[in-house]
Formats: sequence, structure tokens, C-alpha cells
Amino acid sequence: FYQKKIVLLGTESTGKTTLTDYLCSQIQGAVAVYEAGRDLVARSQEFSSSDIELILAEHTRRIHAAEQTLAPFIIIDTDWQITLSYSRFFLHTAPQISDDIRRTHKANLYLYLNAEAPYIQDGSRLPLDLRNALDQSHRAVLEEMQTHFVEIRGTDWADRQQQAIEKVKSSFK
Repeated sequence: FYQKKIVLLGTESTGKTTLTDYLCSQIQGAVAVYEAGRDLVARSQEFSSSDIELILAEHTRRIHAAEQTLAPFIIIDTDWQITLSYSRFFLHTAPQISDDIRRTHKANLYLYLNAEAPYIQDGSRLPLDLRNALDQSHRAVLEEMQTHFVEIRGTDWADRQQQAIEKVKSSFK
């Protein structure tokens, strides 16, 4: 009841992990839950349906572990909806999403990091055109799920961080 969850959404290379770190450094007592997919799948377009199931289970396990810390804020790098989008986009199939996954991932605030951020190819990411198409897939899934989010825009990383911290502060006065 007292814990607040903030989920960072968006396509690849929009700064979700970096912003997760930043928010944790700025919000007293916040803990991070990092994206399971990056740890379990080496290249973002080379995965199977069983990998999707594993990612969902591991990410949910990580959120449960963060809940046990009793931290006042849990900053979550991506969620089940983005995993669902990846599955639909690349595999043309959708995993079963349990009620536990939906409940565990449910956030008090969703921040969507716009794709106009500078694109950084680290060797594991999608080509830019696929990254941008995936962004549209993510948005379609969020609309289908009726997930309300606040969009973080711009090309300047510091400005994006400032927008995010202001949204968090205004949401949890």
C-alpha cells in the first residue's frame, strides 16, 4: 500500500536504464528493478516464445524481490506490456499474461520515453528503422491495454531527466 511503483516505458535506446539509475539517485529510498530481457537475451531480435516466458517470469520475480525491501519507491525499467509488444512484433504471437504478472507490474506512474532521444547502437540493439517501428508497436499495446502514461520528450538527456523527476514529484506530493 505504501510503496509506489514507477515504470519506465519506451522503445530501445531511449534512456530507460539510465533514467532508472537517475531516479533512484534522486528519490530517497528508491530501489531499481532492471529489465530482465537484456540479461536473458543477447540480441534484442533473437529470441523465442520460451525466452518471452522466461523474461516475464524473471522480471516479475525481480519486482517481487523489490517489494520485499519495503522501499517507498520502486523504479521499474520496462514491464510486461513492452514484453508483449516484442512478442507480437517479432514472433507474431502473444504470451499468456497471468493475473499475478498484471498485478505485480501495475504502477502508480508510467513514464514513456519518446523515441526522439539520440539513438545509441551498442551492438545488441535493433537497427534504427526497426527501433522506430517497435516504438509504434509499444504505443499500440499501451493503447489497447488502456495504460495512461506521461511522455518524456526531447533530445537532451539532462532535460529528459528533469522532466521525469518533475513528473514524479508532482505525482507523489
